[in-house]
Amino acid sequence: MTAGDIITKVLISIKEWEDAQPQNPITSSTIPPETPTRFIPAESLLCNTGAAWSSDSQSAGLAWIISDQSSTEIARGCRFQEHVASPLMAEALAIRAALEHAATLNLTHIWLRSDCKGLIQAINTNR
Repeated sequence: MTAGDIITKVLISIKEWEDAQPQNPITSSTIPPETPTRFIPAESLLCNTGAAWSSDSQSAGLAWIISDQSSTEIARGCRFQEHVASPLMAEALAIRAALEHAATLNLTHIWLRSDCKGLIQAINTNR
């Protein structure tokens, strides 16, 4: 897998995840939510991050999309990273790269979204 293939895979995965999100979420009283629903402040921008890691080359493709709450894209980026030890590290590097990009654009009030539950829990609990 080339660096370009990894980055393309990450970008496609992020776009597929974004497209799969319901416009008007359906709630059901019979199925409890996995985690408590959190209110996203109106001024917050949404930042979806993702990473694809290759164990063979110990490298990763990192990608992110920053949008407003009406899904209007504000910015996006991707990066190839060498010397990445694990998928968890790749996800963490994707978040860091996204936040660095947001900072260069003077964007504040960022609401991070990632499919890496363990990493998000660690961030939220300051572990």
